[in-house]
Amino acid sequence: MWNVYFLLSSFTVFLLFKNDWKKLAILFLLSMPFFGFIINTIRVYTNLAPLFYDVIFLIPLYFLFIIKNNNKTDVLPRELKGIIFLFVLIVFLHFINPFNPLPIVGRFIGIKVWLFYIPFIFIGYYCFEKISDILSFCKIFSIIAILPCIISILQYILSIILGQEVVMNFFYSPDIAEAATQNYARFNLTPTLTILRTPSTFTFPTQFGNYLLCALIPVFVTIYSSKNSKQKNFFKFILILIILASMASGLRGMYLYIPLFFLLFFIQRKNIISFLVIICLFIVIFYNFSSNFNLVIKYIFDLSSGYFFFFFEGFNINNFKDIIGHGVGTSTGAVRYVVDQSLIQASGLNESYYSKILYELGFIGLFVLIMFYILSYRIINECSKKYNNNDILIFIQSFKALLLTIIIAGTKGYYFNLFPIDFFIYFILGIIIKLNTINKDEKIY
Repeated sequence: MWNVYFLLSSFTVFLLFKNDWKKLAILFLLSMPFFGFIINTIRVYTNLAPLFYDVIFLIPLYFLFIIKNNNKTDVLPRELKGIIFLFVLIVFLHFINPFNPLPIVGRFIGIKVWLFYIPFIFIGYYCFEKISDILSFCKIFSIIAILPCIISILQYILSIILGQEVVMNFFYSPDIAEAATQNYARFNLTPTLTILRTPSTFTFPTQFGNYLLCALIPVFVTIYSSKNSKQKNFFKFILILIILASMASGLRGMYLYIPLFFLLFFIQRKNIISFLVIICLFIVIFYNFSSNFNLVIKYIFDLSSGYFFFFFEGFNINNFKDIIGHGVGTSTGAVRYVVDQSLIQASGLNESYYSKILYELGFIGLFVLIMFYILSYRIINECSKKYNNNDILIFIQSFKALLLTIIIAGTKGYYFNLFPIDFFIYFILGIIIKLNTINKDEKIY
Protein backbone atom coordinates (compact mmCIF):
# COMPACT_ATOMS: atom_id res chain seq x y z
CA MET A 1 0.00 0.00 0.00
CA TRP A 2 2.73 2.47 0.94
CA ASN A 3 4.60 1.67 -2.27
CA VAL A 4 1.54 2.84 -4.20
CA TYR A 5 1.13 5.91 -1.97
CA PHE A 6 4.74 6.97 -2.51
CA LEU A 7 4.48 6.52 -6.26
CA LEU A 8 1.23 8.48 -6.49
CA SER A 9 2.68 11.27 -4.32
CA SER A 10 5.80 11.38 -6.46
CA PHE A 11 3.72 11.59 -9.64
CA THR A 12 1.55 14.36 -8.12
CA VAL A 13 4.63 16.42 -7.25
CA PHE A 14 5.94 15.85 -10.77
CA LEU A 15 2.73 17.25 -12.28
CA LEU A 16 2.54 20.21 -9.89
CA PHE A 17 6.07 21.39 -10.75
CA LYS A 18 6.37 20.18 -14.35
CA ASN A 19 6.78 23.74 -15.61
CA ASP A 20 9.32 24.91 -13.04
CA TRP A 21 11.77 22.44 -11.50
CA LYS A 22 13.59 25.32 -9.76
CA LYS A 23 10.58 25.98 -7.50
CA LEU A 24 10.56 22.30 -6.53
CA ALA A 25 14.29 22.43 -5.74
CA ILE A 26 13.86 25.53 -3.56
CA LEU A 27 10.81 24.03 -1.84
CA PHE A 28 12.78 20.89 -1.05
CA LEU A 29 15.74 22.84 0.37
CA LEU A 30 13.57 25.10 2.50
CA SER A 31 11.40 22.22 3.74
CA MET A 32 14.28 20.23 5.22
CA PRO A 33 13.38 20.90 8.87
CA PHE A 34 9.90 19.41 8.42
CA PHE A 35 10.84 16.04 6.94
CA GLY A 36 11.73 14.53 10.29
CA PHE A 37 8.23 14.74 11.74
CA ILE A 38 6.77 13.23 8.58
CA ILE A 39 9.30 10.39 8.42
CA ASN A 40 8.97 9.56 12.11
CA THR A 41 5.17 9.57 11.81
CA ILE A 42 4.98 7.17 8.87
CA ARG A 43 7.83 4.98 10.15
CA VAL A 44 5.24 3.15 12.28
CA TYR A 45 3.52 1.96 9.10
CA THR A 46 6.36 1.30 6.67
CA ASN A 47 10.11 0.64 6.49
CA LEU A 48 10.15 2.91 3.43
CA ALA A 49 9.77 6.01 5.64
CA PRO A 50 13.49 7.03 5.39
CA LEU A 51 13.03 7.19 1.59
CA PHE A 52 10.23 9.76 1.90
CA TYR A 53 12.07 12.83 0.59
CA ASP A 54 14.00 10.79 -1.99
CA VAL A 55 10.84 9.40 -3.58
CA ILE A 56 8.45 12.30 -3.08
CA PHE A 57 10.81 15.16 -3.94
CA LEU A 58 14.12 14.14 -5.46
CA ILE A 59 13.05 11.60 -8.09
CA PRO A 60 10.48 14.05 -9.59
CA LEU A 61 13.08 16.83 -9.33
CA TYR A 62 15.69 14.83 -11.22
CA PHE A 63 13.20 13.83 -13.93
CA LEU A 64 12.05 17.41 -14.40
CA PHE A 65 15.62 18.67 -14.51
CA ILE A 66 16.57 16.13 -17.19
CA ILE A 67 13.54 17.03 -19.27
CA LYS A 68 14.29 20.76 -19.12
CA ASN A 69 18.12 20.58 -19.26
CA ASN A 70 18.97 17.40 -21.15
CA ASN A 71 21.54 19.25 -23.24
CA LYS A 72 23.01 21.38 -20.45
CA THR A 73 24.84 18.94 -18.22
CA ASP A 74 28.36 19.38 -19.63
CA VAL A 75 29.28 22.16 -17.20
CA LEU A 76 31.81 20.62 -14.84
CA PRO A 77 35.54 21.38 -14.98
CA ARG A 78 37.31 18.62 -16.90
CA GLU A 79 39.32 17.31 -13.93
CA LEU A 80 36.28 17.23 -11.64
CA LYS A 81 34.21 15.51 -14.33
CA GLY A 82 36.89 12.85 -14.69
CA ILE A 83 37.08 12.22 -10.94
CA ILE A 84 33.29 11.94 -10.62
CA PHE A 85 33.14 9.53 -13.56
CA LEU A 86 35.89 7.41 -12.00
CA PHE A 87 34.13 7.40 -8.63
CA VAL A 88 30.81 6.33 -10.21
CA LEU A 89 32.65 3.51 -11.99
CA ILE A 90 34.27 2.36 -8.74
CA VAL A 91 30.92 2.34 -6.92
CA PHE A 92 29.27 0.23 -9.63
CA LEU A 93 32.20 -2.19 -9.63
CA HIS A 94 31.68 -2.59 -5.89
CA PHE A 95 28.01 -3.24 -6.54
CA ILE A 96 29.10 -6.48 -8.25
CA ASN A 97 32.05 -7.06 -5.89
CA PRO A 98 32.19 -10.87 -5.33
CA PHE A 99 33.14 -10.30 -1.68
CA ASN A 100 29.94 -8.31 -1.08
CA PRO A 101 27.65 -10.46 1.14
CA LEU A 102 24.59 -8.22 0.77
CA PRO A 103 21.49 -9.03 -1.28
CA ILE A 104 20.54 -6.72 -4.16
CA VAL A 105 18.38 -4.42 -2.02
CA GLY A 106 21.26 -3.76 0.39
CA ARG A 107 23.63 -3.03 -2.48
CA PHE A 108 21.16 -0.58 -4.03
CA ILE A 109 20.98 1.33 -0.74
CA GLY A 110 24.78 1.43 -0.75
CA ILE A 111 24.74 2.94 -4.26
CA LYS A 112 22.08 5.44 -3.22
CA VAL A 113 24.19 6.67 -0.30
CA TRP A 114 27.28 7.17 -2.49
CA LEU A 115 25.78 8.49 -5.74
CA PHE A 116 22.15 9.62 -5.46
CA TYR A 117 22.89 13.20 -4.42
CA ILE A 118 25.75 14.02 -6.80
CA PRO A 119 23.25 15.46 -9.39
CA PHE A 120 22.70 18.33 -6.94
CA ILE A 121 25.84 19.84 -8.45
CA PHE A 122 23.78 20.48 -11.59
CA ILE A 123 20.74 21.58 -9.57
CA GLY A 124 22.90 24.19 -7.84
CA TYR A 125 24.52 25.25 -11.10
CA TYR A 126 21.23 26.13 -12.81
CA CYS A 127 19.00 26.98 -9.84
CA PHE A 128 19.57 30.74 -9.52
CA GLU A 129 19.47 33.38 -12.24
CA LYS A 130 20.95 36.33 -10.34
CA ILE A 131 23.19 36.93 -7.37
CA SER A 132 20.24 38.63 -5.67
CA ASP A 133 18.36 35.31 -5.94
CA ILE A 134 21.13 33.60 -3.96
CA LEU A 135 20.91 36.28 -1.27
CA SER A 136 17.10 35.98 -1.10
CA PHE A 137 17.38 32.21 -0.71
CA CYS A 138 19.87 32.67 2.14
CA LYS A 139 17.50 35.07 3.93
CA ILE A 140 14.52 32.73 3.71
CA PHE A 141 16.63 29.73 4.72
CA SER A 142 17.93 31.63 7.77
CA ILE A 143 14.44 32.70 8.88
CA ILE A 144 13.07 29.16 8.58
CA ALA A 145 15.99 27.91 10.71
CA ILE A 146 14.48 29.79 13.67
CA LEU A 147 11.74 27.16 14.12
CA PRO A 148 13.87 24.00 14.59
CA CYS A 149 16.29 25.95 16.79
CA ILE A 150 13.53 27.12 19.15
CA ILE A 151 11.94 23.65 19.26
CA SER A 152 15.29 22.09 20.18
CA ILE A 153 15.88 24.61 22.97
CA LEU A 154 12.35 24.01 24.29
CA GLN A 155 12.88 20.24 24.17
CA TYR A 156 16.08 20.64 26.16
CA ILE A 157 14.65 22.95 28.84
CA LEU A 158 11.42 20.99 29.24
CA SER A 159 13.36 17.70 29.40
CA ILE A 160 15.32 19.02 32.38
CA ILE A 161 12.11 20.16 34.10
CA LEU A 162 9.69 17.36 33.21
CA GLY A 163 11.95 14.50 32.13
CA GLN A 164 13.26 13.57 28.70
CA GLU A 165 10.85 10.72 28.00
CA VAL A 166 7.78 12.76 28.97
CA VAL A 167 8.75 15.62 26.66
CA MET A 168 9.76 13.48 23.71
CA ASN A 169 6.61 11.37 24.01
CA PHE A 170 4.70 14.63 23.68
CA PHE A 171 6.49 15.56 20.44
CA TYR A 172 6.32 12.00 19.12
CA SER A 173 4.48 8.80 19.94
CA PRO A 174 6.37 6.64 22.50
CA ASP A 175 7.74 4.22 19.88
CA ILE A 176 8.85 7.02 17.59
CA ALA A 177 10.31 9.09 20.45
CA GLU A 178 12.64 6.25 21.35
CA ALA A 179 13.98 6.12 17.78
CA ALA A 180 14.15 9.93 17.37
CA THR A 181 16.24 10.32 20.52
CA GLN A 182 18.35 7.21 19.83
CA ASN A 183 16.93 5.39 22.87
CA TYR A 184 16.69 8.58 24.93
CA ALA A 185 20.43 9.06 24.58
CA ARG A 186 22.07 10.97 27.38
CA PHE A 187 25.65 11.20 28.53
CA ASN A 188 26.03 10.90 32.29
CA LEU A 189 29.31 12.63 33.04
CA THR A 190 28.69 12.52 36.78
CA PRO A 191 25.73 11.45 38.90
CA THR A 192 24.52 15.06 38.71
CA LEU A 193 25.76 16.16 35.25
CA THR A 194 23.93 14.86 32.20
CA ILE A 195 23.98 15.99 28.58
CA LEU A 196 20.66 15.26 26.86
CA ARG A 197 20.11 14.77 23.15
CA THR A 198 17.29 16.57 21.31
CA PRO A 199 16.28 15.89 17.67
CA SER A 200 14.22 19.08 17.25
CA THR A 201 12.11 18.48 14.12
CA PHE A 202 14.51 15.92 12.60
CA THR A 203 14.59 12.14 12.49
CA PHE A 204 17.44 11.96 15.02
CA PRO A 205 19.87 14.44 16.65
CA THR A 206 22.77 13.97 14.23
CA GLN A 207 20.60 15.13 11.32
CA PHE A 208 19.70 18.21 13.33
CA GLY A 209 23.36 18.95 14.02
CA ASN A 210 24.16 18.61 10.33
CA TYR A 211 21.37 21.05 9.50
CA LEU A 212 22.77 23.60 11.94
CA LEU A 213 26.19 23.37 10.28
CA CYS A 214 24.59 23.92 6.86
CA ALA A 215 22.54 26.84 8.19
CA LEU A 216 25.72 28.71 9.12
CA ILE A 217 26.34 29.54 5.44
CA PRO A 218 23.07 31.43 4.75
CA VAL A 219 23.15 33.05 8.20
CA PHE A 220 26.64 34.48 7.73
CA VAL A 221 25.73 35.64 4.21
CA THR A 222 22.63 37.46 5.48
CA ILE A 223 24.50 39.06 8.40
CA TYR A 224 27.13 40.54 6.11
CA SER A 225 24.75 41.42 3.25
CA SER A 226 22.13 43.17 5.41
CA LYS A 227 21.94 46.88 4.61
CA ASN A 228 20.61 48.21 7.90
CA SER A 229 21.47 47.57 11.55
CA LYS A 230 18.02 46.20 12.54
CA GLN A 231 18.16 43.53 9.86
CA LYS A 232 21.79 42.73 10.68
CA ASN A 233 20.98 42.35 14.39
CA PHE A 234 18.02 40.10 13.57
CA PHE A 235 20.26 37.65 11.71
CA LYS A 236 22.87 37.87 14.46
CA PHE A 237 20.08 36.77 16.79
CA ILE A 238 19.49 33.75 14.53
CA LEU A 239 23.21 32.93 14.79
CA ILE A 240 22.90 32.98 18.58
CA LEU A 241 19.90 30.65 18.31
CA ILE A 242 21.99 28.25 16.20
CA ILE A 243 24.72 28.24 18.86
CA LEU A 244 22.12 27.63 21.59
CA ALA A 245 20.48 24.86 19.56
CA SER A 246 23.83 23.20 18.88
CA MET A 247 24.31 22.97 22.65
CA ALA A 248 20.74 21.76 23.16
CA SER A 249 21.21 19.03 20.53
CA GLY A 250 23.54 17.23 22.94
CA LEU A 251 25.85 16.26 20.09
CA ARG A 252 29.39 16.19 21.39
CA GLY A 253 30.75 17.01 17.94
CA MET A 254 28.91 20.36 17.90
CA TYR A 255 31.09 21.54 20.80
CA LEU A 256 34.01 21.15 18.39
CA TYR A 257 32.64 21.76 14.89
CA ILE A 258 30.76 25.01 15.44
CA PRO A 259 33.88 26.77 16.87
CA LEU A 260 35.99 25.14 14.14
CA PHE A 261 33.70 26.61 11.48
CA PHE A 262 34.03 30.06 13.08
CA LEU A 263 37.82 29.74 13.18
CA LEU A 264 38.10 28.66 9.54
CA PHE A 265 35.72 31.40 8.41
CA PHE A 266 37.31 34.30 10.29
CA ILE A 267 40.83 33.24 9.32
CA GLN A 268 39.79 33.81 5.71
CA ARG A 269 38.33 37.18 6.69
CA LYS A 270 41.54 38.05 8.56
CA ASN A 271 39.27 39.08 11.41
CA ILE A 272 40.54 37.45 14.59
CA ILE A 273 38.71 39.99 16.78
CA SER A 274 35.31 38.82 15.52
CA PHE A 275 36.39 35.22 16.03
CA LEU A 276 37.39 35.91 19.64
CA VAL A 277 34.11 37.75 20.31
CA ILE A 278 31.96 34.95 18.92
CA ILE A 279 34.00 32.28 20.74
CA CYS A 280 33.53 34.17 24.00
CA LEU A 281 29.80 34.17 23.29
CA PHE A 282 30.00 30.45 22.56
CA ILE A 283 31.80 29.79 25.87
CA VAL A 284 29.25 31.85 27.85
CA ILE A 285 26.37 29.87 26.32
CA PHE A 286 28.29 26.66 26.76
CA TYR A 287 28.95 27.43 30.44
CA ASN A 288 25.26 28.01 31.10
CA PHE A 289 24.35 24.71 29.49
CA SER A 290 26.58 22.83 31.91
CA SER A 291 26.80 22.80 35.68
CA ASN A 292 30.49 21.80 35.62
CA PHE A 293 32.36 23.64 32.91
CA ASN A 294 35.78 22.12 33.62
CA LEU A 295 34.42 18.59 33.54
CA VAL A 296 32.69 19.12 30.19
CA ILE A 297 35.89 20.65 28.75
CA LYS A 298 37.80 17.53 29.83
CA TYR A 299 35.08 15.37 28.32
CA ILE A 300 35.33 17.18 24.98
CA PHE A 301 39.13 17.00 25.06
CA ASP A 302 38.91 13.23 25.59
CA LEU A 303 36.45 13.02 22.70
CA SER A 304 38.69 14.97 20.32
CA SER A 305 41.79 12.99 21.27
CA GLY A 306 39.84 9.78 20.59
CA TYR A 307 39.29 10.88 16.98
CA PHE A 308 42.72 9.55 16.11
CA PHE A 309 41.56 6.10 17.17
CA PHE A 310 38.37 6.30 15.15
CA PHE A 311 40.27 7.58 12.12
CA PHE A 312 42.60 4.58 12.07
CA GLU A 313 40.20 1.90 13.30
CA GLY A 314 39.21 0.83 9.79
CA PHE A 315 42.75 0.77 8.45
CA ASN A 316 43.41 -2.81 9.51
CA ILE A 317 44.57 -4.68 6.42
CA ASN A 318 44.40 -8.43 6.95
CA ASN A 319 43.59 -9.84 3.52
CA PHE A 320 42.97 -9.06 -0.14
CA LYS A 321 39.37 -7.92 0.24
CA ASP A 322 40.44 -5.36 2.87
CA ILE A 323 42.59 -3.79 0.15
CA ILE A 324 40.08 -3.78 -2.70
CA GLY A 325 37.00 -3.20 -0.49
CA HIS A 326 34.08 -5.34 0.71
CA GLY A 327 31.45 -3.73 -1.52
CA VAL A 328 28.84 -0.97 -1.32
CA GLY A 329 26.52 -1.03 1.68
CA THR A 330 28.66 -3.29 3.85
CA SER A 331 29.41 -0.50 6.33
CA THR A 332 26.28 1.62 5.76
CA GLY A 333 23.90 2.10 8.67
CA ALA A 334 20.75 2.46 6.54
CA VAL A 335 21.22 -1.06 5.17
CA ARG A 336 20.39 -2.60 8.55
CA TYR A 337 16.71 -1.69 8.06
CA VAL A 338 16.32 -4.00 5.05
CA VAL A 339 18.81 -6.86 5.52
CA ASP A 340 20.04 -9.14 8.28
CA GLN A 341 22.37 -7.00 10.40
CA SER A 342 24.88 -9.87 10.57
CA LEU A 343 25.64 -9.23 6.88
CA ILE A 344 26.92 -5.74 7.65
CA GLN A 345 30.48 -5.24 8.82
CA ALA A 346 31.10 -7.98 11.37
CA SER A 347 33.10 -5.75 13.70
CA GLY A 348 30.41 -3.10 13.76
CA LEU A 349 29.98 0.01 11.64
CA ASN A 350 33.02 2.22 11.21
CA GLU A 351 32.98 5.42 13.22
CA SER A 352 35.26 7.16 10.73
CA TYR A 353 34.03 8.24 7.29
CA TYR A 354 37.44 7.49 5.78
CA SER A 355 37.68 4.02 7.25
CA LYS A 356 34.16 3.40 5.93
CA ILE A 357 35.31 4.40 2.43
CA LEU A 358 38.26 2.04 2.74
CA TYR A 359 36.08 -0.80 4.01
CA GLU A 360 33.48 -0.49 1.22
CA LEU A 361 35.47 0.89 -1.74
CA GLY A 362 39.07 0.00 -0.95
CA PHE A 363 42.19 2.11 -1.34
CA ILE A 364 41.31 3.22 -4.87
CA GLY A 365 37.91 4.51 -3.75
CA LEU A 366 39.53 6.37 -0.85
CA PHE A 367 42.10 7.95 -3.16
CA VAL A 368 39.47 9.07 -5.70
CA LEU A 369 37.27 10.69 -3.04
CA ILE A 370 40.25 12.51 -1.55
CA MET A 371 41.05 13.82 -5.04
CA PHE A 372 37.43 14.97 -5.38
CA TYR A 373 37.71 17.04 -2.18
CA ILE A 374 41.08 18.49 -3.26
CA LEU A 375 39.67 19.53 -6.64
CA SER A 376 36.55 20.98 -5.01
CA TYR A 377 38.73 23.01 -2.65
CA ARG A 378 40.77 24.29 -5.59
CA ILE A 379 37.60 25.39 -7.41
CA ILE A 380 36.46 27.27 -4.28
CA ASN A 381 39.84 28.97 -3.97
CA GLU A 382 39.79 30.05 -7.60
CA CYS A 383 36.33 31.50 -7.16
CA SER A 384 37.25 33.40 -3.98
CA LYS A 385 40.14 35.13 -5.81
CA LYS A 386 37.80 36.25 -8.55
CA TYR A 387 35.13 38.17 -6.61
CA ASN A 388 35.41 41.50 -4.86
CA ASN A 389 31.66 41.51 -4.22
CA ASN A 390 31.55 41.08 -0.45
CA ASP A 391 28.19 39.24 -0.44
CA ILE A 392 29.41 36.54 -2.81
CA LEU A 393 32.82 36.41 -1.13
CA ILE A 394 31.11 35.66 2.21
CA PHE A 395 29.11 32.92 0.48
CA ILE A 396 32.30 31.33 -0.91
CA GLN A 397 34.31 31.71 2.30
CA SER A 398 31.58 30.25 4.50
CA PHE A 399 31.22 27.27 2.17
CA LYS A 400 34.98 26.70 2.28
CA ALA A 401 34.79 26.77 6.09
CA LEU A 402 31.93 24.25 6.04
CA LEU A 403 33.69 21.92 3.60
CA LEU A 404 36.90 21.90 5.66
CA THR A 405 34.91 21.39 8.87
CA ILE A 406 33.11 18.37 7.41
CA ILE A 407 36.37 16.94 6.04
CA ILE A 408 37.89 17.15 9.53
CA ALA A 409 34.70 15.87 11.17
CA GLY A 410 34.89 12.84 8.87
CA THR A 411 37.57 11.41 11.16
CA LYS A 412 34.60 10.47 13.35
CA GLY A 413 31.25 10.25 11.65
CA TYR A 414 29.70 9.89 8.17
CA TYR A 415 28.83 13.54 7.72
CA PHE A 416 29.14 13.45 3.93
CA ASN A 417 26.68 10.54 3.84
CA LEU A 418 24.04 12.00 6.17
CA PHE A 419 21.05 14.26 5.60
CA PRO A 420 21.17 17.16 4.81
CA ILE A 421 24.93 17.50 4.21
CA ASP A 422 24.76 14.64 1.68
CA PHE A 423 23.12 16.89 -0.92
CA PHE A 424 23.70 20.41 0.48
CA ILE A 425 27.46 20.21 -0.15
CA TYR A 426 26.89 19.27 -3.80
CA PHE A 427 24.26 21.99 -4.21
CA ILE A 428 26.53 24.79 -2.98
CA LEU A 429 29.46 23.40 -4.97
CA GLY A 430 27.31 23.62 -8.11
CA ILE A 431 26.58 27.30 -7.40
CA ILE A 432 30.28 28.03 -6.93
CA ILE A 433 31.22 26.21 -10.15
CA LYS A 434 28.76 28.48 -11.95
CA LEU A 435 30.15 31.59 -10.25
CA ASN A 436 33.63 30.50 -11.29
CA THR A 437 32.73 30.38 -14.98
CA ILE A 438 31.31 33.87 -15.47
CA ASN A 439 32.65 37.39 -15.40
CA LYS A 440 32.34 38.81 -11.92
CA ASP A 441 30.22 41.75 -13.07
CA GLU A 442 27.72 39.60 -15.00
CA LYS A 443 24.49 38.06 -13.85
CA ILE A 444 24.63 34.30 -13.39
CA TYR A 445 22.69 33.91 -16.63
